[in-house]
Amino acid sequence: MSDAFKVKDHSGEACVKHLHSSSNDEVWRPRKIGQNGIFHKCLESIEIATVEEFIQMLEQNSSFLKEII
Repeated sequence: MSDAFKVKDHSGEACVKHLHSSSNDEVWRPRKIGQNGIFHKCLESIEIATVEEFIQMLEQNSSFLKEII
């Protein structure tokens, strides 16, 4: 028999939201955008995959982005 030990669970760390997103983060990482949620799927449909691409679209064509989301 062995002594008691703790098991450290890291299973959810890959899906953690970021308080301050980096430009190369996936677009679902910021708060209010769920992974595989409605907003995420809408952004995927117009080929926006990263936070940087989202910001570029917001600066270039914010009215279109507002219509999609």
